[in-house]
Amino acid sequence: MSSTTALHVMTTTTITHTHAPTNENNTQHAHELLACTTSPPPPFNNTTTTHNNMRHNIVTAAAATLQLHHHHPRQEERAASGDDDTEAQYAPLTLPISHDDEDDESERFDDDDDDNGSLHTLHSRSVSYLYLSYLLCRWGDRMWEFAVGLFMIEIWTRSLFLTSLYGLVETASIVAFGVILGEWVDKFPRLKVIQTSLVLQNVCVFSATLVILMLLVRPWPTSGSGFLLFSCLVGAVNVLGGISALASLATKISLERDWVIIMAAEQPSGHLTRMNAVMRRIDLSCTLLAAVFVGFIMSVVSVIASAIIMATWNIACIGLEYWLLLTVYKRTPRLHEGKASYHLASKTDTNETKAQRFGEHYSQRNKISCEDSSLFVDIKSVQQRLMEFCKHGTTLWHKVWTLSIFEGWKVYLRQENMLAGIAFSLLSVSVLSFGTLMTASLKERGCPAYVLGLARGCAALIGICATLLYPHLHARMQTLKAGMFSITLQWSFLILCVVSIWLKNLHTSIAVLMAGAAAARAGLWMFDLSVTQLMQESVPEIERGVVAGVQNSMQSFFQLVAYVVGMIIPHPQDFGKLILMSFGRAFG
Repeated sequence: MSSTTALHVMTTTTITHTHAPTNENNTQHAHELLACTTSPPPPFNNTTTTHNNMRHNIVTAAAATLQLHHHHPRQEERAASGDDDTEAQYAPLTLPISHDDEDDESERFDDDDDDNGSLHTLHSRSVSYLYLSYLLCRWGDRMWEFAVGLFMIEIWTRSLFLTSLYGLVETASIVAFGVILGEWVDKFPRLKVIQTSLVLQNVCVFSATLVILMLLVRPWPTSGSGFLLFSCLVGAVNVLGGISALASLATKISLERDWVIIMAAEQPSGHLTRMNAVMRRIDLSCTLLAAVFVGFIMSVVSVIASAIIMATWNIACIGLEYWLLLTVYKRTPRLHEGKASYHLASKTDTNETKAQRFGEHYSQRNKISCEDSSLFVDIKSVQQRLMEFCKHGTTLWHKVWTLSIFEGWKVYLRQENMLAGIAFSLLSVSVLSFGTLMTASLKERGCPAYVLGLARGCAALIGICATLLYPHLHARMQTLKAGMFSITLQWSFLILCVVSIWLKNLHTSIAVLMAGAAAARAGLWMFDLSVTQLMQESVPEIERGVVAGVQNSMQSFFQLVAYVVGMIIPHPQDFGKLILMSFGRAFG
């Protein structure tokens, strides 16, 4: 018989005795019960609260028995004689009950509160470390992104060829290898991914900066062996830049699409939304301030000094960035778990049906499922695949690349919110972003450079304000409705850009165009946060990397499309056609 059952039987027996005629046996039984309650309780498997409740029932029943024993005979005599002090003489018996258990329970709850407070403080510090590491990472990226174009112009003056070539190589690298990169992020442990991507990214930027310094310190001939060496050095900068872009993307996918979700999983509702907003705010702030910082150094000191500062920054921040993320990793046990095991465990606790569906997705992933792990460990399977590749007459690398792209797109297209991701990628086919095409067109129409700089800064500030507004919007509308509102807001402001096409006054037309493009950034970045959270909440853990890789590849592809369209319609007077194309894409 269990302890709880025994206590229940004892309580029932005692209550039964209270309704029986009072005698010495009943009194003795009640005193025995009281003795049991004042003695130390035996160890129970039940909680302390359950034991205290049962104990209170026994004490109450025993007290009632003693009360009846002392009450019946003499109370009847007092009642018959009409004595008024019956109640005073025979007041209910007050028993000395020890409150040690209650005090222990109170202390335990106090300890729990202290533990919860400590865990909350620890989580807050981990989040702060994550933000700081992300800030250092994005600051280095944005400095390099802004400076490399200026470096190329300085190396080959009066030509945008090297700048355009670098942008093409960097964007094409993400288009070609973004999906494979996402697969790599999914397959390898989280800490290993961060280690590799951080070191590779910073070392590549450091090396590329050293090569740029070699190109800046002396003039290079345009023919002969000197030009061949010059071309090799420029090619090295492009290759290193492409590798650093892929490494930066791996870090971004890991932190934004995996670490943030896990760290926000056990926090109150809305914590993920706030973390996403802060991460995007950091990125936009770095975009604005890093450009100002690099431009100031180049103007006040020199271009070579800015390159030296950038090289020093990247090599010096490797250790600090890694230490911050390593601290976050150690303080967040969920990050230690395998992605499949964490996914199944967390979803089983909250939604068994969804866990089963995600588990089916997991088993369908040939590359990483346990059932098909023979792809990596079974020699016969590898030999069969090699023979299959050879039969088609193509190289192994090409087949692996094609298979990875195909599998990645299969995974992406079966996501329930993949249409939202495609919609956001289509926004990349736009010239209304204060990018190269819009800046060149406005410059050709007579807009001063400082006005363009101010307008671009205002657009960045509006984007930062949008990240502050979005958590409040999300709290009232939730993710899907917030996304619909955001894209509608962007489309509404882009109407101003369309109107500017038919304005006859040149200055008014330019002002309306820049105002509409800048204001539309609020809707763009709030829509970005909505799509990001939709993907975070719906994509299975083991597919986060590949889905993010496909998403970034698609966005880079549409950016290339925008540049191609700009080449097809190159004349500034035809910029209105590009505006209509961008507006139609946003409306669609």
